[in-house]
Amino acid sequence: MHNKKLQLLGWILFKLSAIAFLIGSVGNTAATIGSALFLFACTFFILDLLKK
Repeated sequence: MHNKKLQLLGWILFKLSAIAFLIGSVGNTAATIGSALFLFACTFFILDLLKK
């Protein structure tokens, strides 16, 4: 598998885990905010990877 595809797969898995943490942290404001920020950060890394 090509290196870029592996990186993309890794970031997609990170994004899925961020979504799971976001769902699991409902009711805890600090954890919800942290999970949302992690989700957005993963999105930006994916966008950067796709742009190259």
